[in-house]
Amino acid sequence: MNCCFLGVGQTDLEGRPPFAANIAIELIKLGARCVIAAGWAIDDNSASIFAQRFYKGILNGETFGDATLNARRDAYREARKNGGADATWGAYQCYGDPDYRLRVLPDSKSSGEKFSFVAASEAVEAVRQIRDELNIGVERKIDELKSRLEKIETAAENWLHCAELRVALAEAWGELADFPVAIAHYEAAVSSSDASYTVKAAEQLANLRARNAVACHRSTAPGERDAEKVNEIIRAVLASIEELTRMLGETSERLVLQGGCWKQLAQIQYADGGEDNALETMAALYDRAAELAQDEDKSYPQLMASCARICVAIRDGRDCDARVAERLKALIDKPPEEDDDFWRLVLVADAGLIDAIASAKNLDAQLADLVVPYRRAWRHVARR
Repeated sequence: MNCCFLGVGQTDLEGRPPFAANIAIELIKLGARCVIAAGWAIDDNSASIFAQRFYKGILNGETFGDATLNARRDAYREARKNGGADATWGAYQCYGDPDYRLRVLPDSKSSGEKFSFVAASEAVEAVRQIRDELNIGVERKIDELKSRLEKIETAAENWLHCAELRVALAEAWGELADFPVAIAHYEAAVSSSDASYTVKAAEQLANLRARNAVACHRSTAPGERDAEKVNEIIRAVLASIEELTRMLGETSERLVLQGGCWKQLAQIQYADGGEDNALETMAALYDRAAELAQDEDKSYPQLMASCARICVAIRDGRDCDARVAERLKALIDKPPEEDDDFWRLVLVADAGLIDAIASAKNLDAQLADLVVPYRRAWRHVARR
């Protein structure tokens, strides 16, 4: 960046270098890893040479220090050709880690893909990129993403003591639905001496334990399932979330997690006939979560509460409460103004499907209409 009087022939340097230094330092405080600031007026030709050499080096894997040094040398040599009066090569004040280098991701199709990190934060960002791609379905080749994640984890093994990295890995493996691996990373984070993990990590650890119990139950042959054991696991998870809520207070997220536990219990409780109670409790918790949520976050708990009440009505053989239909209609009629929110688009599609089920409509006859909002969400993913 430039912090000088460019283009006006200014030669007075008073205050310019300190000004550049102050801005650079503030940017680093805000999170920038490295900053180059021109402290005085620079020559266009020398600046072009500096910039081209710097970016060539940094994009080819050179460290920040080496790329800067080589760019300065090229700019200095250019000045020598023109009599040596131009001091552009020295105008560039450089701040940050000299060993920092850009993380360059090779083509994921390459069988020889390798990762190399010089700091834990680089590995964290690499993992989060995969997590985000999985979260909204940007990358549909799951096996390739899983392979990339495994390679990143291997390359970052020296930083596995870092709770932030463990949490990022847990989130990514959770998106891959590999709950045992995700749980192991969460457990390592919350039990480590590094206390930088957030309360959210503890919440999600509980959430994945319950989801894993249900997933294992479903993958077991019907005659070998142990519903009572799964019930015990989910209730233990529910108790831990309730205790966390008592200690830290109610939040929409914690109530959603409790509602999720009751949703899972409703699916398993055919062992003791408690499905209706589980569904009613689920609905009440999601309603409370919607009350505490910000406007943009109300939709999911409202949808889940509606699902619970529809299930109760269907089980009782009666029509659903008209207020549920009104809530679903409100969700359906309020799609995003722009196709920039994948989960909101999917929620609108789900609300339409659930409304059709609740209304006992002929789903086959309405299939074309029901598919439209899902396709809209899919097009959003395809553009990413």
